[in-house]
Amino acid sequence: MNLKNFIIYAIIITIVCIGYVNQQLEIFKISYKLREKEKSLSEIVDHHQILLYNNTCLKAPQYLSYMLKVNALDLTWPDTESVGEVKIVRKEKTQIAKSGLTIWKSIFSDLVIPKAQAAFDKGK
Repeated sequence: MNLKNFIIYAIIITIVCIGYVNQQLEIFKISYKLREKEKSLSEIVDHHQILLYNNTCLKAPQYLSYMLKVNALDLTWPDTESVGEVKIVRKEKTQIAKSGLTIWKSIFSDLVIPKAQAAFDKGK
């Protein structure tokens, strides 16, 4: 009976020890995964900071003027030939009758919604 109790206690202690070791191994695995995630997060944050710095440098007026000089880009006012006029065109009453709108709706829409038609006249 004494040997039987010893074997039972040994099996129970062995199962408890194996469970404890398994638990500790899982804790170490999770800690390694956590370190990898922290390292990748740190790299991402550093990359983000570099991109923000580059973005602010690219928007800087000094950099833009330098790039204009290096690439020999000359910024000037446009010619009068390349500028077109925009004329505002109003609807006629015949078009209102054809569309089925009442007069007060068309007047209201003309006041609220601006209508424009672009025209490019090179000769003018």
